[in-house]
Amino acid sequence: MIKKTIVAPGVKLVYQPTRQFKTIHVNVTFATKAKKTIATKRALLSYLMAVSSKGFPDQRAVSLAMIDAFGANFQTKVATLGDLDLLTVSIQFIKPGLLPNSKQLLDQVLNFLQAMLFDFDWQSPQAQATFDQERQNLKQAILSRQDDKVAFALDQARELTFADAAVQESILGSLEELDQLTLEGVQQQQRELLAENQVVISVVGDLEFNQLTEKLSAWPWTDFGREEKGSIDQNDSAQIPELLVAGQKKLVKKADWQQAVLVQNYQVEGLSLQDNGSRYYATLVLNTIFGASPASLLFTEVREKNSLAYNILSRFQPDLAVLTVVAGFDFDQVDLVEDLIQVQLQKLTAGQITAEMLDNAKQSLKNEYLIHQDSQAYLAERQVGRFLRHAEAGITDFLTKIDQVSVADVQDLAQNLILQSRFVQAPGGKRESFGND
Repeated sequence: MIKKTIVAPGVKLVYQPTRQFKTIHVNVTFATKAKKTIATKRALLSYLMAVSSKGFPDQRAVSLAMIDAFGANFQTKVATLGDLDLLTVSIQFIKPGLLPNSKQLLDQVLNFLQAMLFDFDWQSPQAQATFDQERQNLKQAILSRQDDKVAFALDQARELTFADAAVQESILGSLEELDQLTLEGVQQQQRELLAENQVVISVVGDLEFNQLTEKLSAWPWTDFGREEKGSIDQNDSAQIPELLVAGQKKLVKKADWQQAVLVQNYQVEGLSLQDNGSRYYATLVLNTIFGASPASLLFTEVREKNSLAYNILSRFQPDLAVLTVVAGFDFDQVDLVEDLIQVQLQKLTAGQITAEMLDNAKQSLKNEYLIHQDSQAYLAERQVGRFLRHAEAGITDFLTKIDQVSVADVQDLAQNLILQSRFVQAPGGKRESFGND
């Protein structure tokens, strides 16, 4: 049974007790509505939180602390959920008492987490050097993403899909903003994060709940002026972002690209982040049949039978209410590829789905679900998502809901998909664009 409590204003602890694992997993997630220009600051802040604090001033000290904690795994990351920007600090460590001399491990790990969250030494002589190094590391990550043809295409397609400029941004931010950041500016972002963000601490493992609550409540939350927020407000929960007018199109050419990439974003209507209704499960099944598995229509028809694409797949992003098709191919085949994608979609709209196709898709989804139950990281992240989505109380039987999806459900969903945006990048001598014709 999931246990929940408030450990500080606007800070909620969600604890899933289980003896399934010999380790403990802790996520501390800071969530805020996406705003233009904050993505770069939060990405750089996550880099700084990963490598330095007053007690652990450099990467070597952090690594030694993890070795001393019996090989604990510590990391930070940024992500999105609907119209929210998330910054998550996580750590996984063995259950205290499982090994000799490990009974005090919970205190040791939580003290380390507190230091990395709250105690970056902004005034130290090394602060600017650490800042410069991590800014360079983030710059390389952004450049690598831009050099990745698929990642670049997905980022470009976001700009054609969502109305809010903040939601259009890459989660790593931009090089232009990164070059303008200062140590003081990122310090201010940390203050805002600690003072104003909704915080969800998700813990999965076998611990004493009251002891955990007491220790997390003792963290210096109020030192940063947090306001009283006993529970999340609907306005602060994740929402599906507003979309641009459907039919956006863009072509970009670049000389050093060797192959073309197509991204199509389809709007899935009738979804809610607060309740995984029947259309959510129907979309999971549709996506699996359409392009999310090696047995899918896109893979077997476009790639294998017709050899038109080097790779092709579809993916469903429920927090965005978007189903995305991504394909890599020779640019002179673009019309054939898009036509054949539509042919596969038309099969679904016509209900041309065999019992075997439906059963295989359902079994694939159920197997994936069961595999996830063996991942502490997945379980911890799921709890965060449920809270930030303001999901309705109760646990849905995923396996039963998947089994209830019918051919008619998938057909109805396919008939109502809306092609929201289309982005193509291709080899060529110059960048060019065709509008929304």
